[in-house]
Amino acid sequence: MAHMTSPASAPPTPNNLRRIVAASLIGTTIEWYDNSFDRG
Repeated sequence: MAHMTSPASAPPTPNNLRRIVAASLIGTTIEWYDNSFDRG
């Protein structure tokens, strides 16, 4: 997240959107994995 020049004026490109969705899915998967092992 270093070289963000103008995030407000630039619409998310399909490639960028794919990265956002992938990161969200990975984060959710890790959270679910952690929580499922915490319960027992």
